[in-house]
Amino acid sequence: DVRHYGIVHHLAAAARRQVGRPVAMAAAEALLERVGEGDAVLLLTGFPIPPLGRGETDGLAGTAMLARVLAHGLKARPVVITEAGIVPAAAAACTAAGLNVSAQMEAAEGMPSAAVVLPFTTDRAAAAVVATALLTRAEPVAAIAIEKAGRNPAGEYHTGAGVNVTATAAKVDDLFLAVGERGGLTIGVADQGNEVGMGGIREAVLRF
Repeated sequence: DVRHYGIVHHLAAAARRQVGRPVAMAAAEALLERVGEGDAVLLLTGFPIPPLGRGETDGLAGTAMLARVLAHGLKARPVVITEAGIVPAAAAACTAAGLNVSAQMEAAEGMPSAAVVLPFTTDRAAAAVVATALLTRAEPVAAIAIEKAGRNPAGEYHTGAGVNVTATAAKVDDLFLAVGERGGLTIGVADQGNEVGMGGIREAVLRF
């Protein structure tokens, strides 16, 4: 809670009560149990902030380090999904983390310490079709959303301060949900309640 919003500890407590134990440990153990060598793991990140539309940096740095852990520790295939305008920054972060970055999943196969970085549509109408195509290609066993804008019940996306970013946010919600519906592992990393995955503790988000 570096900005002292006074929200994070309430949401963390709610998540811990739901999981029944420390949430970071639960997520780590689930990854160890569910992810094997060669398995694809989707890392959904990127949060364009108006007026420039450039992405937040905390999600990108965390995503790059998590991609490194997946590639080096579990020999998995991290696939980073973000907005087209944030792809260069995400690729640079993964490169700085010691990964070989590719813009194509096929090209990354067999490449050591590889991470694929792909753009995802901001068009709500096209999101479901794009998600299905990506799921067919990657066949992911898990999806992890890291500081990623999530839609509210009205289908809109906002910053923590309430600024509407629907027009610029990649519509990855259907992708995240589809992984879970197919039996895959889903994990949300967030800090204010407006991000993908926070619907799991919706009552706490509404309260605080």
